[in-house]
Amino acid sequence: MNNFKAEYVNHNNFPVLFGSLLLFFVGISFFDTEDNSLLVELLLFQVFAAGTYTISKSGKIFKSAALIGGIFILLRLAAYYLSDRDNIFMILSIFFMVFFMAIILKNILGYILKTSDVNVNLILGVISGYLLLGVLFSFCFALAEVLEGTAINFESTPEFKDILYFTMITQTTVGYGDLSPISDTARFLSYSLGVVGQLYMGIVMAFIIGKFLQTSPEEKKKD
Repeated sequence: MNNFKAEYVNHNNFPVLFGSLLLFFVGISFFDTEDNSLLVELLLFQVFAAGTYTISKSGKIFKSAALIGGIFILLRLAAYYLSDRDNIFMILSIFFMVFFMAIILKNILGYILKTSDVNVNLILGVISGYLLLGVLFSFCFALAEVLEGTAINFESTPEFKDILYFTMITQTTVGYGDLSPISDTARFLSYSLGVVGQLYMGIVMAFIIGKFLQTSPEEKKKD
């Protein structure tokens, strides 16, 4: 993956990825309950499909992402239908989810930093990358919660929407104070997310503004 090319990512698919992430955030926020567990799985699957579709122009990366996504789906189905008292299937599925999100995010960032085009699709790609960063860390926090039992001071057993909420208020540095990390792992993830989230906004936005200022008036009119 070191010989990344901007052509690996189809920027025309960024609206699809953005739409799938928007659907994921809205769906998780309002429908993540024990009775709607299957719906939550479908929301995850459609994010996988959209992420894979975004990098469909790169054969090797696409196949790798599709393979990881397939393993993730099988593990989630196993966790859903089979007895998983030790949370083995759940832990493995979260691991593959984090790995998958890292691949998609890496390729989106590679495209953003290497492309010379500044248009609506690129802006949606930037937003999608920021949201993907939140989803990636959400699953990191979820993994810490499963492995350590109590990584964040939730009042009761958390749903994924609770972890996603904590992740996004940490990433945006809002920090209402209602939730806080308890374990060393959760604290490390929290300040790492805070730093990475701010660096993402600062560095990526600087690149986008620089590219836009370098774009000729004729090219801007075409966009």
